[in-house]
Amino acid sequence: MQRFRHPSNLRNDPKFRAIEKKLDEAGYARGVKLLEIVAEVGGKGEEFSPEFTLRDNTDIAWLADEWRISTKKTQATLEVFAGVGLIDPQAWSEQIVRIPLLNDCLDEYTQRQQKARNSRPTPESLQSDSGVSPVIAQTKTGRTQAEAPKKDDAGSVPTQPQVKVQTAWTPLAISPCGAIQFKEIWETTWNGRGESEFLSDVMARCIENCRLSGVEVPEAFHEAKREAEQREFDEEVGPYLRQE
Repeated sequence: MQRFRHPSNLRNDPKFRAIEKKLDEAGYARGVKLLEIVAEVGGKGEEFSPEFTLRDNTDIAWLADEWRISTKKTQATLEVFAGVGLIDPQAWSEQIVRIPLLNDCLDEYTQRQQKARNSRPTPESLQSDSGVSPVIAQTKTGRTQAEAPKKDDAGSVPTQPQVKVQTAWTPLAISPCGAIQFKEIWETTWNGRGESEFLSDVMARCIENCRLSGVEVPEAFHEAKREAEQREFDEEVGPYLRQE
C-alpha cells in the first residue's frame, strides 16, 4: 500500500494517548512510523495484509534500525504497543506485528466508495432509525389512517408501555442537529458502522464524509465527539494505566 489515510485526530486516539503517557512523544513517533512500515511491507491492493513477522529479513534488529533505536528499546516499545492494543496482542505473542487500524483504513476507503453511489438513506432505514412503526387501518373510502387504540371492557384505553428505540442520535446524548444533509450523512454513516467500531471513529468518518461533500458539521456534534473520545479513553485505557 503506497499511502494510507492519516486521521487528523490520531493524536486523540485512546491507544496513541496511552502510548504517549508511557513513552512520551517518542512513542507517538514510533507508532506513526510503524504505521508507515506496515503499510509499506504489507503488500498492495487486495493482497494487502496489515502485518509482518519479526523473522528472517524483518527481525527485531531490522525494526530497531528503522526506528533508529536499540533492539532492547524496540522490544520494550512493542510490548507497550501490544499492551494498549495498537498491535494485536495475540499475534505479537507469535512475533507477528499486526495493526488492525490499517486494515480499518483500507476497508473505510472501500466503504466510502460504496456509500458514494448511494449516500441517501432509504425510507425503510429512516423508519427503523426513528423507531416509528405506525399501524395503518383501511377506511371505507379506501384511504388509510392510524388505527385507533382499542378500549378494554371498562371502556378505558389501556396505557401502552413506552419502548425506547436506539437511533443514530441516542449514543451521542444530543438532539438531532444541523442541516438535513448533515443528518442524512450521520445516520447513513451510523448505519454502516463496524460491529466493534468505536463511536468516536464512526463520528470521525462522518466528519470526513461531510468535508468531502461540503456539508457543515454543527459544533454540538464536535463536542459530542470529544466527550466520546474521553469516555473511550477512560474505559479502554484507564484500567491498563491504573495497573502501573
